[in-house]
Amino acid sequence: MSIRVHWRLSFTLNWTILPHRHVPPGGIFSMVDIAAGSRHADNLDHPLAPFLYTVSLLHCLPVGRVDGGAGLGMMWGRERALDLLRQAGFTQVEVQTMSHDPFNDHYLCRKGSNRP
Repeated sequence: MSIRVHWRLSFTLNWTILPHRHVPPGGIFSMVDIAAGSRHADNLDHPLAPFLYTVSLLHCLPVGRVDGGAGLGMMWGRERALDLLRQAGFTQVEVQTMSHDPFNDHYLCRKGSNRP
């Protein structure tokens, strides 16, 4: 099953619950997002940071605020993503870098089994 959640959509902070509900116990949810930190200071050396923050501020944040959305923007970062995925109930979240795509991180999220 593939569920595409795009940062430009208007959603509340509960967006991660949707994929969690549809992943069977023991199943995996895969997510790809921009490789960046959640704090501005973590991205000072990022070669595309000025461009990414500009796009995030002028497009992503306003679009993400429509209909009461959280307005996270595209530079919400790894730490915030990990926090929200864990809040959604994924019991194990691994962040993998991809040698063929240094621009993005791959989040491999596992849902715990219902077994005691």
